[in-house]
Amino acid sequence: MRRPGAPDPAFAAAVGLHRAGRLGEAASAYRAILAARPDHVDALHHLGIAALQAGAAADAHAALARAAALAPRQAAIQHDLGHALAGLGRLADAAAAWERAARLAPRMADAHANRGGALATLGRVDEAAAAFRAALQADPNHRLAGLGLADMLLRAGRPDEAVAAADRARVRLGPLPDLAVVKAQALAARGDRAAGAALLEQTVAGAPAHAGAWGALGLARLEAGDVDGAVAAFERAEALDPATAETPFNRATAERLRDRLGACVAALDRAIARRPSFAAARLNRGYALLEQGRVADADAAFDAVLALDAAHVQAASGKLFALNYRDDLPAGVVAEAHRAWGRRFAATPPPPARHGVARDPDRRLRVGYVSADLRSHSVAWFVGPLFAAHDRGAVEVVAYADVAAPDATTARLRQAADLWRPIDGRDDAAVAALVRDDAVDVLVDLAGHTAYNRLGVFARRPAPLQGAWLGYPNTTGLAAIGFRITDAVADPPGAADALHVERLVRLDRPFLCWGPPADAGSVATPSAGPLRFASFNVPAKISAAAVAAWARILAAVPDARLLLKARGLDDPDTAALWRARFADAGVDPGRLELRGRIAATGDHLGLYGTVDIALDPFPYNGTTTTLEALWMGVPVVTLAGDRHAGRVGASILDALGLADLAAGDVDAYVRVAVALARDGGRRAALRRDLRPRLAASALTDAAGFAGALEAAFRAEWRRWCAAGPGP
Repeated sequence: MRRPGAPDPAFAAAVGLHRAGRLGEAASAYRAILAARPDHVDALHHLGIAALQAGAAADAHAALARAAALAPRQAAIQHDLGHALAGLGRLADAAAAWERAARLAPRMADAHANRGGALATLGRVDEAAAAFRAALQADPNHRLAGLGLADMLLRAGRPDEAVAAADRARVRLGPLPDLAVVKAQALAARGDRAAGAALLEQTVAGAPAHAGAWGALGLARLEAGDVDGAVAAFERAEALDPATAETPFNRATAERLRDRLGACVAALDRAIARRPSFAAARLNRGYALLEQGRVADADAAFDAVLALDAAHVQAASGKLFALNYRDDLPAGVVAEAHRAWGRRFAATPPPPARHGVARDPDRRLRVGYVSADLRSHSVAWFVGPLFAAHDRGAVEVVAYADVAAPDATTARLRQAADLWRPIDGRDDAAVAALVRDDAVDVLVDLAGHTAYNRLGVFARRPAPLQGAWLGYPNTTGLAAIGFRITDAVADPPGAADALHVERLVRLDRPFLCWGPPADAGSVATPSAGPLRFASFNVPAKISAAAVAAWARILAAVPDARLLLKARGLDDPDTAALWRARFADAGVDPGRLELRGRIAATGDHLGLYGTVDIALDPFPYNGTTTTLEALWMGVPVVTLAGDRHAGRVGASILDALGLADLAAGDVDAYVRVAVALARDGGRRAALRRDLRPRLAASALTDAAGFAGALEAAFRAEWRRWCAAGPGP
């Protein structure tokens, strides 16, 4: 028997094999020792290390857990056990093991730093920062800790401290590219975007093979509006590191901004392939597919997010939004899906206290409007005239603007509001508290289930009266929203009421009011040549049924052309998709013209000068596009459907005395369009009369609309006041 403290030749031989890199032989030797002495702590420890080096995390954990149980006060064993647990994906347990190691050996910098890395991955930023500080106390030159502390301070929203930490680390560690990336991001976070971008440019010049620096530079260029430069940087980063999912995810954003929807989807596909659980990539893929007009694929993409996280409220809203484009679902089915969303996602605790507003039926009302579209967006063409026309003696306008990148339109809307509340970056609970503190009487949703909606704010019932208007063509499904503004054409009494959770409040005029663009230019007469039909609506609105109807129209008017103009239609992949869809419907590709986005409003509207007749898509009609076409003298043919989304065109045309251009079924829709194509005299008269007719109508009467809306709010308010005390 070997005396305690005596040399152990078998163990020494095993260690020799281990040091020589002969891991398999060393592991066999350690196991032989353990067969004779199961409590040989050093053999267990070294067997665990060998398994770690061989990438066998489960075997490493088995050996190291036994060693730790036999020698619970050996810091090195706890440290290596942390690595085994991390290899198994058990980061919280790994952090605990490293914490035990650090308590046993406070000067073990690696234990503190590894714990910090695990906590950072778990999102426990403040704890991670403390662990990195402890590592730096043990070893001021610890690379992981120096970098990690700066990164955690950045993630904690303390960019000044992050910059200082990065500078201190640079003094000790030198000009590391990783450290430069963190400092550059911290500089940008504190507002020094140019300095951050310049540092990244210097970094990639000095370390051209550093993928992280190229990826960060791509984000910096994107922030600066250099979209093409961002794509180039992301492309370089992805080539250098083809395993990361974040780079193609960020590249997809840049590709979308330059309207390359096919490349956007492809980049998101790569991100998902590299990280199948990447819910944000799957969500963005759903919206990108919707922009291409691939509605069924978008629906499946949102389902994929929900398969990962059944409580993902954004994906659930995205799926509802996509349902509005489906031509194969009855209105009742779509409405029930919205109700189911409300039952599933909108259950929140009751407000903590009664609303602190005076129950006076005749006092001035504070009305809050909530939207992410208070910027250069179609919603602004309707909200702007309303904000300006509201009677300030009756209404105080509060705008809750969830706008990440304010623009000139945002500035104009801000001037028109009485109180402007930026809410970008605030969570729903914080915004609801703000609304309550502002003592808003009537809170109005302008988004529904569109992207970046704030229905979670409304679910918390921060205002005594909550309503919906304009931004979404269906019920929200949210019982906390008590009413919805509409009219009797867009939502006929009876059937439409059954499709809504909200009580429908019908104005005695159109449910919207539009402000014509000042730079629209004059109405132009198309030059001689083939008659041109057109639709300037987003591709998702062009359903298979609409394609079939438009193909019938073109067959009946043999010389006519069809112009489709929308964002992304100049993308090769998206254009090929739409050419194939129309070819399958029998349309000669030579008769189809595709145009992408035109940035300047005047140039965009000027294209209507080449159009004879606008075709409204279905089952989801246009709104802004319809009004723009009419303003430019182009008659619009619409199909009055069985739900609000499909009746907006009818509402607009009815207000202009052109109800005959709103067909009741597809056959009539085709007949109306063909008849108008053959009636050059009527088209000429409409070309001359549409703009003055629209200018004189209720559709552009902002003061009249504001008065009608204020009367509706007042009636709802008096109803609430009469109901007596309540939450």
